[in-house]
Amino acid sequence: MPRLRRGAAGLAPNPQLRLISVATLLGAQVPLRIRLIAFVGYFHRNAFATGFQNGVSTIAIPLEDSDEEHALDMTHEFTHAVQRQIGKGWDRQSVASAIFSEGLAMHVTEKLDPGLPTNAYATSSPEWFKSCQTRLREVLAELKPHLADQGADAVAKFIYQTGSAGIDREIYCAGWTIVGDLQKRGLSLRRLGSMSRADAEKTVEREFSRHIHAGER
Repeated sequence: MPRLRRGAAGLAPNPQLRLISVATLLGAQVPLRIRLIAFVGYFHRNAFATGFQNGVSTIAIPLEDSDEEHALDMTHEFTHAVQRQIGKGWDRQSVASAIFSEGLAMHVTEKLDPGLPTNAYATSSPEWFKSCQTRLREVLAELKPHLADQGADAVAKFIYQTGSAGIDREIYCAGWTIVGDLQKRGLSLRRLGSMSRADAEKTVEREFSRHIHAGER
C-alpha cells in the first residue's frame, strides 16, 4: 500500500531519466511527446503501450511491481514509444512489425539492464524461453504465412493463443531471435530503432526466409 499511495512519484528508476537513456540509445533527434500513466494493475506485470495519437505516445506502468520490474518494463515500453516517434508508419501494426518492435524492445532492455537471465527480458519463465529456443523453427513456420496480417486482432492471435509449437507469445519468441541476429550482423540498435515500419517488415520477411532455408539444408 505505501508504494501505491506514492503514485507515479514512487516509480523507480526515475521515468524521465530512463526515457532519456532509451532515446539516447536509439539516437532520437526529434522532440519526444510521451505520456506515462501510473495505475494499479492486476499484480502480474501488465505494463503496456497504447499507441501513437495526436503526436503523443502513451505507456502505462502498474505501480505494484518491484523497482527491478519497473526498470525492465519502463525500458521496454519507452522503446515502443520512442520508436513510434522516430520511425515512419508505426501508427499501425502488422504481425511482422510487431515481431520487429518487440524484439527491439527486448534487446534495448537487455542493453540498459544487462546481466539478468535472458528470460527476464522477455518477461517469461525459464521454461518458456527454453521452449522458444528449441521450437523456433516451428514458431517461424507458423508465423511466416501471417507476417503481412494487420491489426490488433491479428497480432493478439500470436501473443495470447497457444500455437502449433505448443507455446504462446510466439511474436516475442521470433522477435528475440530476429533482432538478436540483426545485431550480430552489425546493425546497431540505433539503426534498427530508426527504421520505418515498411523497412522493418521487409527485414523481418528476409530474416524468416534466411532461417527457414537454413533449416532445410
